[in-house]
Formats: sequence, structure tokens, C-alpha cells
Amino acid sequence: MQLSCQQCGAQSELPPNRRSARCPYCGSQQIVTGPTDPDAPSPTFLIPFKVQRAEALALARAWKRSLRHLFRIHAFRAAPIEEIEGALLPAYLYTATALAGYQARCGFSYEVRDDKGNSRTEWEWHSVSGRWEADLTKVFVSASKGVPNHALDKIEPFEMSGLRPWSAEGATGWVIEAPTLSPEAAFPAADQEARATVERRLHGFLPGERTKIEALELELRQPDLEAVQLPLWILPVPIQGRAEPVRILVNGQTGKVGGDPPLSWVKITVTALFSLAAIGVAIAAFTGAFS
Repeated sequence: MQLSCQQCGAQSELPPNRRSARCPYCGSQQIVTGPTDPDAPSPTFLIPFKVQRAEALALARAWKRSLRHLFRIHAFRAAPIEEIEGALLPAYLYTATALAGYQARCGFSYEVRDDKGNSRTEWEWHSVSGRWEADLTKVFVSASKGVPNHALDKIEPFEMSGLRPWSAEGATGWVIEAPTLSPEAAFPAADQEARATVERRLHGFLPGERTKIEALELELRQPDLEAVQLPLWILPVPIQGRAEPVRILVNGQTGKVGGDPPLSWVKITVTALFSLAAIGVAIAAFTGAFS
């Protein structure tokens, strides 16, 4: 797509799936206010950045250092984070009215003492059922194939108080990705997110210290998707021996960090073999004791 610079008038090529680009002739940022694809929706809302670059970088580095999982690849924790890019991610804000019929069990704990004075916790469970209704207004689903919904989940929630009407001025200075998923393609993920949201809210609504939802009939009325751009810091971490870098994401509004640190399958395999060997030795010793 050809982009005409509003500053100097030069023509340049807009990168695929982008709504913004820097003019190679005068350096000014140009933003496409309409859809870059005739079938793609224009954004209705955006959430501005609150977390600045230096803070996002520090948060990502601290998160990476905090990983202590035995099976993580050591090279990932040791790899430096040097690149960082801020982008407004395309997403959809899903709204609907949820009507849920539920059957659940609510648990209440109490202490029991035996003859020796030792105490233990017992649970008393009660069955409940009913109907629950609420408006869903805080469900976001990704409209980007580059950042799928499960990756966005790791850095949610976003605060609705920061939602603003879309404007080119509010988006100036950031990479703006255009939607690569249509609303129709995003609806299944949105419905799944809505169901998970209803279940979480039901757990908070029902009495008891523990709840188990055994049956849920959910009806979502007047579902709607509005295009929105979400603030996101993207940090690729190159790892020696891997073709693709591991990506860390930072929520540009709240600073929450997420990612999928790679696992070392060598460590997992060696640990599994040692565990199997230990089990074999224990079985042999147990069998020998009674032979």
C-alpha cells in the first residue's frame, strides 16, 4: 500500500499489516486512519502507554532473572535483552450479557481433633443451583496472528479506565499493527474467554471457601466486538542454537510481564531416566526383601 507523507508529500510503501510508518525522506511518522485492508475494521478505541521504555526493559530483565524452573534452558536466563519495541497491538473488546444456569458445590472447612489432641481439617459440602446474570465488558482477544490470544492472556488484565477513543494523535510515536484476524475469526476465542470470565466470577459470587462448578449452561446475549489497540512492549531474546528468538511481552499499561521460556528437553529426558532408574532399583530392592 502506498503512503503519502502529510509532512513532505513523498510517497513510500507501507509495511504489511501496519497502520504506521516513518517517512524515509523527512523522518516524520505517518498514520493511516482508515483500514489498510478493505475487510479489516478501523480501531474504535486505544489504551495509551503508561510504562516507558526503560521501565519495561527493567521489568523484563527482572522477570527473566526470577525464573528458577529446573528444566528451563540456562542459555535463556543468561541471554542479554538488548532490543525492545513498543507497539499498539490490534485486539477486539468483547461485550455481551451473560445468563448462566449453574449447579455447584460449596465447601466449608472445620477443624476436628482426635483423642490425642491432633487436629485435621475436614470439609462440609453443600449443593447449590441457580441463575446468574451479568454484563461482560472487560474481555479482550487478540486480532494479531503474531501475538496469539494465549500470549496476550499472560500479560492481562488491561484497566478499562485507560480506554480512550481512537485518535491518530494518541497513537503517534508507536508502531501500529493492523488486524490480521477478522471479527468472525476472533469470535470463537472471544466466546471461550467469556466463558472463562463467567466461571471466575461465579467462583467469587458463590458462598464457601471452595467452590466446584459441576454444570454450567451459558447464554451470551448481544455479543459485540469493537476494534481496539493495546499498548505492548516486545522484547526478542536471541538464544544460541535457536533460529527464532524467544519473545518477552510487557503490558504497556500495567507493566505485567509474560512469555514462554523454553524448556530443556535434555534435562527433562535425563531427569525422567534417573527417576525410572530409581523406581526400578526400589522395586528390585522391595522384591528382593520378600524373596
